[in-house]
Amino acid sequence: MVYLLTAFRSRAHTLRFYDLLRSYKVNCRVVNTPKEAKVGCGISVKCGPEASGYVNLSLLKTGFPTFIGVFKVTEEGGKKNFLKIF
Repeated sequence: MVYLLTAFRSRAHTLRFYDLLRSYKVNCRVVNTPKEAKVGCGISVKCGPEASGYVNLSLLKTGFPTFIGVFKVTEEGGKKNFLKIF
């Protein structure tokens, strides 16, 4: 399974980013940030890799000051691998 996690240092910015993506009809949800990621405020926005264009556009357009990064998460055999892509 492959998905994107967008992390912020602020819970309020995480929720605002989620609302922004939903306004573009992006299929996403707010999830607890996996402890393996070791980043952020404890919650992140999760979406499929097909939404990467909307994620990048939304981040560039809004410039959230608490933005940490977009991570590509790959799950294999119960192990999660994180790669910072933006």
